[in-house]
Amino acid sequence: MAKEKKIKVKYEEIRSSPLFIGVPDKLVKKIATYFNGRNYNAGDNIIKENDIGDFMFIVLSGQVDILKGPKSIKLATLGPGIFVGEGALVSGAPRNATVVAATPVKLAVIYKDVYDKMITTHSAISITLIKTHKERCKDTLKKVNIAKSKAFLISAAVAVIPAIQSFAPSIPHMAELLAHLPPAMMALIGPGAIAFALKLQQGDMGDLVAKLDKL
Repeated sequence: MAKEKKIKVKYEEIRSSPLFIGVPDKLVKKIATYFNGRNYNAGDNIIKENDIGDFMFIVLSGQVDILKGPKSIKLATLGPGIFVGEGALVSGAPRNATVVAATPVKLAVIYKDVYDKMITTHSAISITLIKTHKERCKDTLKKVNIAKSKAFLISAAVAVIPAIQSFAPSIPHMAELLAHLPPAMMALIGPGAIAFALKLQQGDMGDLVAKLDKL
């Protein structure tokens, strides 16, 4: 973790954050005094998944990556104005993702004790925090499930390649077989399936795995 520094956060740096939509300027100026500025270098860990969360932050400059799970699935890259780390403060649960500085960043950090004070200044802040937290939980679940599905497809394809390649030569030449199919059946099979069948015949499966990996 970066060394703690006393860096003043200016009203202008947080005014445009979605966190303060609907909040009067006068209150945002007061809230700005609740934050501490903090700098991180690219590659620094800011938040670690499963840690107890006692702060959230707004990105003032630079970008941060949101990573999930042991394979560090990238959920998002976030930039200036976006607030991060609200989940642990809203729900009281451990951190549900890791946050790493993708570039050198400056953050406006607010700790739990002052956070409780901030959310009582205007109802719009609490509403935004709860709404954003729910949306992010849904998005995280969706992206993690997609990543798991991709991993399963790739591992399955790699597992069956040897069997397919050993069996394919015994099939009559695929192009000759397809040439004798009625037009209606060709249309039913579709060009994608035909191309796939030809690749099986030729034993060319590397391209298939590469495409699965890009899904």
